[in-house]
Amino acid sequence: MADLTYTTATVVIPPEDAWAAIQAIRQKHDNKFRRWMPHITLIYPFRSVDDFPMLHGPLAAAVARLPLFEVTLAEFKTFRHRRGYTIWLNPVPHEPLADLHEVLAVSGR
Repeated sequence: MADLTYTTATVVIPPEDAWAAIQAIRQKHDNKFRRWMPHITLIYPFRSVDDFPMLHGPLAAAVARLPLFEVTLAEFKTFRHRRGYTIWLNPVPHEPLADLHEVLAVSGR
């Protein structure tokens, strides 16, 4: 298995027309809301940036086989970690994201 790094991740980025509502919530509750765009993290840590050129083809081909999907950010959730808590919005339905995660995890090895 390839080495993983804590400087990259695979994420789903919502359409830009949804950002304003998400950023309004993040501005109130996330002191790092300016650091990165709204996103749903699928895999973290991920592969080195140096691996990206070789991963692009296999990942693009794997994702292209999945149907398009929509999710609704349905409710606030939290999880505790060593630095405190993370607040996140629960995407519903979760199955399309779980399928995408699986495809990326297998193809990104």
